Amino acid sequence: MVTDFLGTDGDAYFERNKHVQIVDHTSFNDPVMALLPEHVFKKAGDVKAMLDFGGANGWRGEFLRQQFGCDVAVLERSFLARSAGQQQYPELLFTNTLSAFLTAILSLFFK
Repeated sequence: MVTDFLGTDGDAYFERNKHVQIVDHTSFNDPVMALLPEHVFKKAGDVKAMLDFGGANGWRGEFLRQQFGCDVAVLERSFLARSAGQQQYPELLFTNTLSAFLTAILSLFFK
């Protein structure tokens, strides 16, 4: 089955999976985060900005923002996921196109 994540399939995916979004960012067992080596988290003061490609509503980006104290930009095609994220995590920068995402990143790095 071919899906259309540039169309409405991203919204459908978000709706099907939003029940697994993390709310408490102080501690959780996330297999993706487990892939990051522990020494990465010791660099908290050195990280200025992060990019989150396909970040859904930004729950993982928010965890990283809290851990590193840096700006986070989220590229997400799903309108529903971006809308939920903008309400839940207003400190994150959400966009849906690569050009807007690159503009946002440049603004984070050169502010």
